[in-house]
Amino acid sequence: MKIRTLASGLTHLLFIALIALAAAKSAQDSGRPEAEPGAHQPVRAAEARLAEQTGNMVDAGQSRTLPASADAEVERAAEAPADDEAAQTVAPEEPAPRAKREQTEPAAKPLSRNERLMRRLVSAYPAFLAGYEDNAIIWHDGTRMPFDDGREKTFKQRLTDPDLEDQFYAEYPRGLRGVPPLENVDPGRVRYEPFFEKMYGNCKDDRRAVSARLKEVVWLPENYGKTLRVTKVNGVADALQKVSNKLDKLPQRFMKYLRPSAGTYHCRTIAGTERFSVHAFGAAVDINAKYGDYWRWSGAEPGETLVYRNRIPWEIVEIFEQHGFIWGGKWYHYDTLHFEYRPELLNGPAPEPVSAPAPAPLPAKRPVPEQRAAR
Repeated sequence: MKIRTLASGLTHLLFIALIALAAAKSAQDSGRPEAEPGAHQPVRAAEARLAEQTGNMVDAGQSRTLPASADAEVERAAEAPADDEAAQTVAPEEPAPRAKREQTEPAAKPLSRNERLMRRLVSAYPAFLAGYEDNAIIWHDGTRMPFDDGREKTFKQRLTDPDLEDQFYAEYPRGLRGVPPLENVDPGRVRYEPFFEKMYGNCKDDRRAVSARLKEVVWLPENYGKTLRVTKVNGVADALQKVSNKLDKLPQRFMKYLRPSAGTYHCRTIAGTERFSVHAFGAAVDINAKYGDYWRWSGAEPGETLVYRNRIPWEIVEIFEQHGFIWGGKWYHYDTLHFEYRPELLNGPAPEPVSAPAPAPLPAKRPVPEQRAAR
């Protein structure tokens, strides 16, 4: 009797297992995700209670059939949903959105050579120039001054009939370089006179147009103390005072090149020409002519091959250049005692560093007084 009861219980357990397997397969076929490990806890609990009842009956030697309610309980447990938390499936993570490529603006059109030069000119004289457009420099008063006349010119034509673009035909070599200059390389010696007359005035037509705007500069305050007069337009006088103060701190061996000054403002033309000297605009200074060299003093004529001469130390030249003055010693047609205010020629691309020492000055004969007057 006990054996039959035990066999009946085992058969019923097998029946319950088959029901559970059928329920799991049904859930899989319906497309539901496989349940988590805790999802079948209700079925297992029902099975445990049924096994407990069966075991108790076997131990007690009772013979009884399982109630119909037991089968129903197992079926309900198999169909019951799993615990909410356990039944939830983890949704696959959405792939991170691709980073949007940085949208860059179209590259700006590179400036032409003339545009770069006009920009340099405007930045050098902001008190007068408002900007540039097309092929013209625009002044604050609205004047539009053509920049490039488009003509090919010889060296002589650049000197006698230049435009603003011709002023940049040769790059000025800042720092310890550019000496001796190559043939007909005279950066700064070409000048478009209407440009300078509009800023500084025309002393020939009206002397007061320039002289009324002159300002005194104390030349070498500690080592000389005399005054020079240059234009205050474009800050020239203030720039020259800074030069003077720095030169004044150089060792005594440099003072002989600087005093006395050979002159500043002088309403005159360049020797052998009808072109104004920058001295006529009050924007130039000559240092001691005793140690200066000028190409005409050598006896050479225009067009002849020149032998470069210079005795001015580099230390003096560098101080002038730091404050907007170019040096005539960097011209093929050299004028080594001459400095003029031309910031547009010094604000270009930075020069390559120099590793070699500066070339030694070349000897020159002292010019006679009548030759000096010919400048």
